Amino acid sequence: MSDPPSPVKEYRYLRVMNPDPQEGLERTQAPGEPERTQDDSDTEESHSARSSHYTVSGEGDWTELRNLHSPEAQPLPLTANQTRNPISALVDSIKALHLRTKFNSWAKARRFDGWRMGVLAGFCTAVFVCLANVVILIAGAAVSGGFSRGIAHLVRGSAEYVTSWSTAFHILVNILSTLLLSASNYTMQVLSSPTREEVDKVHSEGNYLDIGILSTRNLRHISTKRSILWCILGISSIPLHIFYNSAVFDVVVGNQFDTTVVEYMSPEYTFLNISAAQNVSAKHQNLTNGQWRSSYGSSYVSGLGDLFLVADEISLDLQTYYSVINNTYSTNTSNSLNNIEFFDHTNRTEVIDKDSTSFTVPGLSAEGWIPASVLQSDQHYPIHIRYAFAETRGGANSRLEISLFFMLIVIVSNIVKAIAMLLVLLDERPLYLVTLGDAAASFLGRPDAVTKGLCSLSKDDMLINLGGQIKMSVLVSEEKVAKLDSRLNGIWKPRKRMYGEAISDGRQLFGMSICLFMIVAGMIIVFISTGDDGGLGSWGTSSTTTLSIGAGRFDTIGTLYNAGLANCSQLLFSIGYLTFNGLFTCIANAIEWDNLALSRKGLRVTKPEGQQRSTYFLQLPFRYAIPLTAVSCLVHWLMSQSLFLVRIDVQDKDGILVTSSGSKSACGFSRLSFLVLSITFTLLFCLILAMSLRRWRINIPLAASCSLVISAACHPRSDEVDPHLKAVQWGLIAEGAIDGIEHCALSTNAVKKPQYGKQYR
Repeated sequence: MSDPPSPVKEYRYLRVMNPDPQEGLERTQAPGEPERTQDDSDTEESHSARSSHYTVSGEGDWTELRNLHSPEAQPLPLTANQTRNPISALVDSIKALHLRTKFNSWAKARRFDGWRMGVLAGFCTAVFVCLANVVILIAGAAVSGGFSRGIAHLVRGSAEYVTSWSTAFHILVNILSTLLLSASNYTMQVLSSPTREEVDKVHSEGNYLDIGILSTRNLRHISTKRSILWCILGISSIPLHIFYNSAVFDVVVGNQFDTTVVEYMSPEYTFLNISAAQNVSAKHQNLTNGQWRSSYGSSYVSGLGDLFLVADEISLDLQTYYSVINNTYSTNTSNSLNNIEFFDHTNRTEVIDKDSTSFTVPGLSAEGWIPASVLQSDQHYPIHIRYAFAETRGGANSRLEISLFFMLIVIVSNIVKAIAMLLVLLDERPLYLVTLGDAAASFLGRPDAVTKGLCSLSKDDMLINLGGQIKMSVLVSEEKVAKLDSRLNGIWKPRKRMYGEAISDGRQLFGMSICLFMIVAGMIIVFISTGDDGGLGSWGTSSTTTLSIGAGRFDTIGTLYNAGLANCSQLLFSIGYLTFNGLFTCIANAIEWDNLALSRKGLRVTKPEGQQRSTYFLQLPFRYAIPLTAVSCLVHWLMSQSLFLVRIDVQDKDGILVTSSGSKSACGFSRLSFLVLSITFTLLFCLILAMSLRRWRINIPLAASCSLVISAACHPRSDEVDPHLKAVQWGLIAEGAIDGIEHCALSTNAVKKPQYGKQYR
């Protein structure tokens, strides 16, 4: 075929061909064009906007296309029958700007693709949360005269009104903190992900790195800069969890009061009854027995003053004295019978011998009468209360306050996180192996010689093969030792495993320790809580129960102490969230890895090319990630409603603050909220336990995030071209023997299922 004619002006030459994914477009450099890397490759649309020349081998017809950006290019004139629609013209003008192409070029030029796009989203989230915190701080400065001694009043009103606003603010705070925690967790996992060079170095030392999970064991093998950034992101979370939920807190005003017993239909009763009956500006209100017991039975009384109990005219419990009356009385002739308490009738009579020097009066069973001794003034007996009157006093003095000091700590920690994410975003390091697919693609593109011939070994066997320690549970059984020896020799003996085996022993132990600690801590909290509300009490911050430890300090130090006490649980639950996230990720890793032996599919990577697939939210699928994030937000909110900072201001009858009696800052506690929290946490734990105990027959050696096992599965035949860019499947490959022994690997070619009991390398 002859060469195409040379163009007089700048033209494009494109061969119209059958679209075959196996045939690529060979690009040659145009004169004067700067050298471009593979990352700078662009879409076909952007290719048409450059002065590049393309040559394609194969058969086809040449088609001449005028360069759209050539200054000599002119639009074709409209015919007489054609009209120019203004809307179409506008759309064409927008298309001519090539906005999508320019955005792709801009993103790639700044490396905002792959995991960097996720970190960029995390950085934007951190900035958004920071701005929201600044808005809350400005709102505190603008409402009710601003800050005074570092405290501002956001809302003022009745206790119920303030409680509703407090609940809304805590929901907002926990949504923001969950977003920030998720963004930080994403960035920390990226930072702990190794590069290929770091993996090769560790493999040469007979060790491994974790792939696809948030790992602390990788920190000593990655660069110092990334380890420091990882620690900064982790440490900056501590002040957020301690002070965020306590930055906005309730101030409940409690009133001192006296209790008076008022006789029914007395002048005092008449006055109270008339006062309570007034519709406008009533100074007293009528309360049932249940109402006044509930209102005055708590640790502090808000909105009410003196209590007046209305006693019935006859209010003694006669049954209390029945057993005293129904006794026998012994006397003698020297004593008068007048000393015996007599009644108007008896239920029996006895004949007394007149010659007796001593005798016994039979038991008298008289009901409905009161012995004279009962009415003595020095005796205290229960009386019956008909109902009560309560003084209405200061019902709108409770407040929702914001701490300037706490909010500044939160904002500074937020800014530190945002800066750390920005530094990660601008890092010029090569691609990290963030997911299993990233690692597999790297090893398929450039196999690791260290793991050649170890295709049938799982993580535990791989470590033993490289000199690791054998578990004691294996050594005590000769049968287990024999099975281990056969596996180390490459004998394929798959068995049913539990998904929990994909979780390392250390991670399992840490997760169980966290759960056990939370259970014990919860029992201690219930034990040391003090309150008179009884039962489960009220929901959230409306509860009057407080923890006995830390209560009583009314100054700033006491407030800080109780804020830390209330929110240490938030830090603990954040650690629990990261632990549960890691457990779910390990299980998702095991499922994703095992599926590579069931069907042919593209690798799931952070930066897909060819037939590769885009990754989930890192390694955790959205069907797990989204519910887990929602549950995390719910748990943090429930925790903020179970343990919370509360300030109690006690006022005397004149509305003057009494700091020496009752006024305090304390750690509030709601048994009802804590019960719901415990149920939610238990259900989450049971879900993880059920998933961990689920069994499945493995079809590929269990990797458990181990880089060595992933590498051992990535030794395809040498004649395979770019297997990392194509759909692959793990299994026995044809003509892939190593030292005369058949070999299993991820391959683009047809594979077979390995046979039980046969040796593979």
